[in-house]
Amino acid sequence: MDKSDIFQDPDLDQVFMTDENVLSDIIELCDLKKSETVLEIGSGPGNLTEALAAKCKKVVTIEIDERRKDELEKKFSGKNVQIVWGNALEILEKKSVRFDRIVANPPYAISEALIKALFRHDFISSILTLPSKFVERLAANPEEDRYSRLSLFSQAFFKIETLLRVEKSAWTPSPDTSSFVVKLTPRKPADSRELLLREMSLQDDKKLKNALRDAMSKSDGKTKRSAMEVIRNAGVPKKLLDKKISEIGLRDIMEVAAKFGGKKYKLVAFDLDGTLIDEKECIWKIIHDHVGTDPKIREDLMEKFFSGKITYADWAYHDIERWKEMGVTMDTLAKKVKEFRLMPGAMETLKTLKKKGYKLALISGSIGIVLDTFIPDAHRIFDHVVINRLTFEDDGKITGIDVPEDYKEKESKARSLERIASLEGVSPEECVFVGDSDNDFDVMKVSGLSIGFMPTKKISSVSDVIIKKKDVREIMKYLNDGQHNPL
Repeated sequence: MDKSDIFQDPDLDQVFMTDENVLSDIIELCDLKKSETVLEIGSGPGNLTEALAAKCKKVVTIEIDERRKDELEKKFSGKNVQIVWGNALEILEKKSVRFDRIVANPPYAISEALIKALFRHDFISSILTLPSKFVERLAANPEEDRYSRLSLFSQAFFKIETLLRVEKSAWTPSPDTSSFVVKLTPRKPADSRELLLREMSLQDDKKLKNALRDAMSKSDGKTKRSAMEVIRNAGVPKKLLDKKISEIGLRDIMEVAAKFGGKKYKLVAFDLDGTLIDEKECIWKIIHDHVGTDPKIREDLMEKFFSGKITYADWAYHDIERWKEMGVTMDTLAKKVKEFRLMPGAMETLKTLKKKGYKLALISGSIGIVLDTFIPDAHRIFDHVVINRLTFEDDGKITGIDVPEDYKEKESKARSLERIASLEGVSPEECVFVGDSDNDFDVMKVSGLSIGFMPTKKISSVSDVIIKKKDVREIMKYLNDGQHNPL
């Protein structure tokens, strides 16, 4: 496209994507079907409109600048393009257009209003090019400073993925900021907390008490009268209940959502190394490196385990044999382990959870001496402990290792969690697992809430929540204590 042919109105926040390579990339990301109708917001000169029309059944494109009327209607006459003239936000509010997907490079100025408008619509997915700073706020995690009401509410409606960075040079004229192409995929509310957050966002101009009442009526089938009674007895300040949602800050909204909504988790399980203990490398590797066992033998054993030639118990036994050959004793291990330290907030979090009535479990591939050193009263704090235990002679020499039954063939933290849940009479869906390393992958997939604590890339991919701050107390934000029912 010849950039000199483009006219734009600064009052309408008009910039147009003219980089054909970027346009092509966006079309590839859309995964459009020939049976689908696509909504575009902001036709501009029609270059994205034309590319979309070649890939789908119909494009409905909304344009506010009627100076383009003759140009666009001539360009798309007789084609599978319907041009709707007017304000996109007003048209969306009236729900006067039907569509399956949204693909658009909307004016930056309407970014937040557009996202909020989409809360009220059903669609397969939305591919939008938005300002980079706005996208960072939209997709922020709760522990980040840029996390906001927009982040909280949007993530209750959509799975948000950042797909592509778009440089300023891709536009005519160049905007002041770079952009990201993001994908919004609507999802069902995971629990009553998200249902409540949705109700609050959709009733932004109404009082908090009315939004809570309506959410309870929808989720629990309560009458309005019984819902109001629950609200009055919940201890929320009347001044806050009488505020409009739009007037309530992020912290208060999160606290209200935690009090009135959320899954009723009953058991919290933790990994040890890298989660409760501030040491990312596992104890096995640290001891091997410390005493200088042969790395070739270690690599060979690891390869045999992962190829299924030996069991986990065999692998652990052979590792211990290497330690015995190197003269490792209880004293050797104790001195090395004392170089570690507890993760900040670990003990406070465990004691708080215990006091609140949660069942606690430790499921770890570490060895017992680490746990005993830092949490000597673990038998009183944890209701269940799954960990490897070394055995010693009276003089401290290692005699062997007791591998947990769940680990005998192949280390399976998922099997441990499922067994513990069964013993406690709860489902894995009512359990939380907090971990960081790749061997937590299977248990993360079966737990009701998986919290990746400074996790690896693999664990991040299956984590419901990712915590990047080195403080175990951060997990408390996600446990919805207001709705916790102790066993």
